[in-house]
Amino acid sequence: MLLIDAGNTFVKWQQFSPSDFSKESSFGQFPLQEPQWEMLHQQINRPLERIMVSSVAGEAFDQKLVKQCQQHSAAPVQLLQSPNEFLQLKNSYFEPERLGIDRWLAMLAVWRETSQGFCLIDCGSAVTVDVVDGQGQHSGGLITPGLEMMRQSLFGGTGRVDRRPSEDSRQSFLACSTFHAVQGGTLYSLVSYIDRIVDEIQATYGELNCVITGGDAEQLVSLLKQSFQMEKGLVFRGLKIFATHSE
Repeated sequence: MLLIDAGNTFVKWQQFSPSDFSKESSFGQFPLQEPQWEMLHQQINRPLERIMVSSVAGEAFDQKLVKQCQQHSAAPVQLLQSPNEFLQLKNSYFEPERLGIDRWLAMLAVWRETSQGFCLIDCGSAVTVDVVDGQGQHSGGLITPGLEMMRQSLFGGTGRVDRRPSEDSRQSFLACSTFHAVQGGTLYSLVSYIDRIVDEIQATYGELNCVITGGDAEQLVSLLKQSFQMEKGLVFRGLKIFATHSE
């Protein structure tokens, strides 16, 4: 089986065998904006039972991806949508399929592995916050721009913000160059946002296990007030759980 995760920045894939859940699988990726289909073809051009896809890359890209898979493999292609309920994890959205499948799969991975209430912060292209209670009910979530998106928005929306890296003689968290001021300002904006949101969540829902994941998690976690459990690969872990229990 081939698992594909098409995110906002990268397309990633893994080979997976449900009969050996813990086995390390081959892994590859390419940038979303520069598709290198031949890399994916090497994975597709082999016997496969199924191709399972998690995508938030948009309908146009999804159509191209499915077409590439169908042209190079006879295996059925399953483009996942968030369900109303799966393995006692319950979706809070009135239209369940409109919850990003990446968020759902990441929550599924944490829920299945802990069976406890949690707050999940995913620090990728966007920063998402999701809360699940001890009965598996998704309480809802929040979305805000991630570090790179915030920085690009600031650079793109202003005429004289210097984006060139330069020497920085800082003696503290305060920057002595415009470039580093933007880097630090956006970083602390997200730190403050996460700290405040987690405080609100704990005050409303009680003590929850706090989990952080995503490409920018390591930059943020040491600056946060709360103690966070760092996790990697949650979307693929959720895909594997979904594949194993939906046959």
